[in-house]
Amino acid sequence: MATNIRIKGKLTRLSVVTWLIVVNVGVCLMIGINALLTSIFDIRFDLLYWLELPPTLVGLCHRPWTLLTYMLTHYNVVHLLFNMLWLYWFGIILRDFTTERRFVWLYAICGIGGAATYLAASTFAPIATAGLVGASASVFGIIAATAVRIPDYRLNLLLIGTVKIKWIALIIVGLMLLTTNPTNIGSLAAHVGGIVSGVACALVGKRRRHAPTIKRPSARPTGDRAEAERQLDELLIRVKKSGFASLSDRDKMRLIELSKKLK
Repeated sequence: MATNIRIKGKLTRLSVVTWLIVVNVGVCLMIGINALLTSIFDIRFDLLYWLELPPTLVGLCHRPWTLLTYMLTHYNVVHLLFNMLWLYWFGIILRDFTTERRFVWLYAICGIGGAATYLAASTFAPIATAGLVGASASVFGIIAATAVRIPDYRLNLLLIGTVKIKWIALIIVGLMLLTTNPTNIGSLAAHVGGIVSGVACALVGKRRRHAPTIKRPSARPTGDRAEAERQLDELLIRVKKSGFASLSDRDKMRLIELSKKLK
C-alpha cells in the first residue's frame, strides 16, 4: 500500500512535458508490439492505420479521432527521438512562462494546425499516399511559440557561449525547411502549419497580457464606514497637534480599533 502511494505521488508530480513524452513513447511501443504480433501470428489489425491522419477529408470523416491521435504517434524511433528531445528542451523552458493547461492546448492547437495544412496540401496536390504521423507540427509550433513568447531568453551552449533562444529557434526551423524532402509536400505543409499556429498562439497570448485593464470604480463607502473615517480623521488631527499622549485611554483604544477596522 505504501509503495502504491509513493508511485502515485511521483506520477502526480510529473510535468505536462514529461507526460506528453511518456504518451508518445508508449504509443510508439504499442505500434512496435502490434507490428511484431502481426508478423508472428498473422493478426490482421494495423494499429498504425487507426492512429495516423489520413491524407483525404473523406478518410478523416471515417476516422475523425486521428486529428488528435496522429500527433502522439510515431513508428520510426529516430523520428520519435528527435521530436521528444526538441519537446523536452523547449518545453521545460516555456513551461515556466505558462500554465500546464495552456501548454497542452498549445501542443494540440499546433498539431491541429499542422493537420489542416497537410490536408489542404494533399487536397490541392494529391501526391500523399500514406497518412501523417508524428509530433513534428506540435513540437515546431512550441519552438516557434517559445521564440515569440521569450525571444531574449538566453541559453549557455557548449563551445558557443550565451545565445538568445530566438536565434536557436530560427536555426532549427531553417534546418527543418532545408532538410525536408521537397517532394514530401504534405509533411512540409504540416510543419509550416504547426509553426504558424505556434506563432499565432504566442502573439494572442502576448496581446492579452499587455491589454490595458479597466479599473472599476470603487464602491462608495457605507454610512458606518464614512462615520468611522470621520472619527479617525479627528483623532489623527488631535495626535498631530498635541501628540499621542494627549489622548485619553478611551480615545487611544478607539484610535487603535478604527485603524484596524479601516485597514
